[in-house]
Amino acid sequence: MEEDCDYNVSEIRSVLASMGFVQNDIGKRLSVLSGGEIIKLLLAKMLMDRYNILLMDEPSNFLDLPSLEALEMLMKGYAGTIVFITHDKRLLDIAADVIYEIKDKRLNLIR
Repeated sequence: MEEDCDYNVSEIRSVLASMGFVQNDIGKRLSVLSGGEIIKLLLAKMLMDRYNILLMDEPSNFLDLPSLEALEMLMKGYAGTIVFITHDKRLLDIAADVIYEIKDKRLNLIR
Protein backbone atom coordinates (compact mmCIF):
# COMPACT_ATOMS: atom_id res chain seq x y z
CA MET A 1 0.00 0.00 0.00
CA GLU A 2 2.86 2.40 0.74
CA GLU A 3 4.40 2.03 -2.71
CA ASP A 4 3.53 5.02 -4.93
CA CYS A 5 1.11 6.37 -2.31
CA ASP A 6 0.90 10.00 -1.22
CA TYR A 7 -0.46 9.13 2.23
CA ASN A 8 1.58 8.45 5.35
CA VAL A 9 1.61 5.13 7.18
CA SER A 10 -0.91 6.17 9.83
CA GLU A 11 -3.42 7.31 7.18
CA ILE A 12 -2.97 4.06 5.26
CA ARG A 13 -3.44 2.00 8.41
CA SER A 14 -6.53 3.99 9.32
CA VAL A 15 -8.14 3.27 5.95
CA LEU A 16 -7.15 -0.39 6.14
CA ALA A 17 -8.61 -0.61 9.66
CA SER A 18 -11.87 0.91 8.41
CA MET A 19 -11.96 -1.84 5.77
CA GLY A 20 -11.65 -4.51 8.48
CA PHE A 21 -7.92 -5.19 8.50
CA VAL A 22 -6.50 -5.70 12.01
CA GLN A 23 -2.92 -5.24 13.20
CA ASN A 24 -2.04 -8.88 12.47
CA ASP A 25 -3.15 -8.47 8.85
CA ILE A 26 -0.76 -5.61 8.08
CA GLY A 27 2.29 -7.80 7.45
CA LYS A 28 0.52 -10.59 5.56
CA ARG A 29 1.71 -11.51 2.11
CA LEU A 30 -0.83 -11.11 -0.69
CA SER A 31 -0.70 -14.85 -1.37
CA VAL A 32 -2.32 -15.65 2.00
CA LEU A 33 -5.16 -13.11 1.76
CA SER A 34 -8.67 -14.35 1.03
CA GLY A 35 -10.54 -13.21 -2.06
CA GLY A 36 -12.62 -10.80 0.02
CA GLU A 37 -9.52 -9.35 1.69
CA ILE A 38 -7.89 -8.77 -1.69
CA ILE A 39 -11.03 -6.97 -2.95
CA LYS A 40 -11.04 -4.73 0.14
CA LEU A 41 -7.33 -4.04 -0.21
CA LEU A 42 -7.65 -3.12 -3.89
CA LEU A 43 -10.64 -0.86 -3.21
CA ALA A 44 -8.73 0.92 -0.44
CA LYS A 45 -5.65 1.32 -2.64
CA MET A 46 -7.68 2.65 -5.56
CA LEU A 47 -9.56 5.15 -3.39
CA MET A 48 -6.30 6.38 -1.82
CA ASP A 49 -4.63 7.04 -5.16
CA ARG A 50 -4.99 10.41 -6.85
CA TYR A 51 -6.92 9.67 -10.01
CA ASN A 52 -9.13 12.25 -11.70
CA ILE A 53 -11.80 9.65 -12.44
CA LEU A 54 -12.59 6.13 -11.25
CA LEU A 55 -14.83 3.67 -13.06
CA MET A 56 -16.30 1.04 -10.74
CA ASP A 57 -18.62 -1.87 -11.45
CA GLU A 58 -20.61 -3.04 -8.41
CA PRO A 59 -17.99 -1.90 -5.86
CA SER A 60 -20.08 -3.04 -2.89
CA ASN A 61 -20.31 -6.69 -3.97
CA PHE A 62 -18.79 -9.21 -1.59
CA LEU A 63 -18.22 -6.69 1.24
CA ASP A 64 -19.30 -7.19 4.84
CA LEU A 65 -21.27 -4.37 6.51
CA PRO A 66 -18.30 -2.58 8.19
CA SER A 67 -16.32 -2.67 4.92
CA LEU A 68 -19.36 -1.43 2.99
CA GLU A 69 -19.76 1.50 5.38
CA ALA A 70 -16.05 2.32 4.99
CA LEU A 71 -16.39 2.15 1.19
CA GLU A 72 -19.37 4.53 1.31
CA MET A 73 -17.39 7.09 3.31
CA LEU A 74 -14.27 6.75 1.13
CA MET A 75 -16.37 7.20 -2.01
CA LYS A 76 -18.26 10.17 -0.55
CA GLY A 77 -15.01 11.89 0.42
CA TYR A 78 -13.16 11.14 -2.82
CA ALA A 79 -11.72 14.30 -4.39
CA GLY A 80 -12.08 13.12 -8.00
CA THR A 81 -15.02 11.83 -9.99
CA ILE A 82 -16.36 8.31 -9.52
CA VAL A 83 -18.60 6.74 -12.13
CA PHE A 84 -20.05 3.55 -10.71
CA ILE A 85 -22.66 0.97 -11.55
CA THR A 86 -24.59 -0.59 -8.71
CA HIS A 87 -27.85 -2.13 -7.64
CA ASP A 88 -27.13 -1.03 -4.05
CA LYS A 89 -29.69 1.70 -3.32
CA ARG A 90 -28.01 2.67 -0.06
CA LEU A 91 -24.67 3.21 -1.82
CA LEU A 92 -26.44 5.37 -4.41
CA ASP A 93 -28.15 7.44 -1.71
CA ILE A 94 -24.92 7.99 0.22
CA ALA A 95 -22.24 8.32 -2.45
CA ALA A 96 -23.95 9.52 -5.65
CA ASP A 97 -24.54 13.16 -6.53
CA VAL A 98 -26.03 12.36 -9.95
CA ILE A 99 -27.92 9.16 -10.77
CA TYR A 100 -28.77 7.78 -14.19
CA GLU A 101 -30.90 4.73 -14.82
CA ILE A 102 -30.65 2.53 -17.88
CA LYS A 103 -34.09 1.28 -18.78
CA ASP A 104 -35.54 0.12 -22.10
CA LYS A 105 -32.21 0.86 -23.82
CA ARG A 106 -32.42 4.50 -22.71
CA LEU A 107 -30.36 6.53 -20.27
CA ASN A 108 -32.63 8.48 -17.89
CA LEU A 109 -31.53 11.13 -15.39
CA ILE A 110 -33.01 10.25 -11.98
CA ARG A 111 -31.28 12.83 -9.79
